[in-house]
Amino acid sequence: MIKEFLLNIKSSEFKKIKKDLDEYCMLLYKLDFCNIEEDYKKLIQSLESIKNFTIKENNETFANSTFVVKLYISLIYEYSKFLQEIKKDNFRGSWNCLQDCIDIIDLYSKYESSKSIKELINYFEKIERLYPYKVFSSIEAKFSNITCSICGRDILDTLCNHRAGEIYFGEMCHEVINKIERLDAVALVTSPQDKRCIVELVEDSNEEKFNLLKGIKSLLLIPLNDFIIKKINKPKVVNTKIITKGKLVVTPTYQIKISINNMY
Repeated sequence: MIKEFLLNIKSSEFKKIKKDLDEYCMLLYKLDFCNIEEDYKKLIQSLESIKNFTIKENNETFANSTFVVKLYISLIYEYSKFLQEIKKDNFRGSWNCLQDCIDIIDLYSKYESSKSIKELINYFEKIERLYPYKVFSSIEAKFSNITCSICGRDILDTLCNHRAGEIYFGEMCHEVINKIERLDAVALVTSPQDKRCIVELVEDSNEEKFNLLKGIKSLLLIPLNDFIIKKINKPKVVNTKIITKGKLVVTPTYQIKISINNMY
């Protein structure tokens, strides 16, 4: 869809956004967080104008491409927020920002496929493994009055021709839960739908669990600087018995380069 977008920005007004997108991406590598936030708002407004124009022209394919471009600029914006939290040593706060990045790139990958996207997915997953969070909460509940975000009809209504996850004139369809009938249970899981629901002990304030993140903070603050994680098992003699203690070693490899041109 990104390719479709680039092919359709022919007017002088639309062509300018291509340059703006390239410059916006470069701000990330410069760690220019203030201008990233400012340009993010401007780009969203520009894309909204383009989407409205394409809707008037009844060009659904072009309108849908603006949704994917919004994902692209949102990824850079959320990733910049993650870097800011790392810079402030707010590792707990950075976890939620990281999950925002993962959600966006996972959604992006449903509409585009490229080497850069695969590298980004792999990169964020490796960062995720550096955190101590392994157990999460997940609810079991009964919902009712579920409607379509596009037409507002009940999702079981035969007049609703929309499918969740599909894009219609620049808007992604999703199910809207209007009522929770009851909450049946809260489960502790290792693979939740939302990893923001972390489980920690109230008295667990031991910052040592973030030592690995602290140790590679300087590496993380180089935007998209990929790395390899290796586990080295070192033998140790205790009371004449040999035991093995694992240690994670992080080695930088190369910097992932992204732009609007290589995201499709």
